Amino acid sequence: MKNTTWDDPSRFYSKEKNEHAFDLIEYQDRARDIYSPKRLFELWEDVCKQYDRGFIGKYALDEMKAVIWPKLHTLSSSPFFRN
Repeated sequence: MKNTTWDDPSRFYSKEKNEHAFDLIEYQDRARDIYSPKRLFELWEDVCKQYDRGFIGKYALDEMKAVIWPKLHTLSSSPFFRN
């Protein structure tokens, strides 16, 4: 007999838990408005969690990466954020 409880790991995540649907434009705007590396990393972590849970697809993940990563690079190059 097949154990069906292990077939689908996404069974732990329901669309109902995600109260706010992922709005790519809103998240991109938020990323563009953030000037704190810590907050930008937190936003990226949130995007990755939503991808891992299946709430967003690869396209949205790649679009967010295209906005967040260059900005993180720019912020990390800034003398303001260096020790």
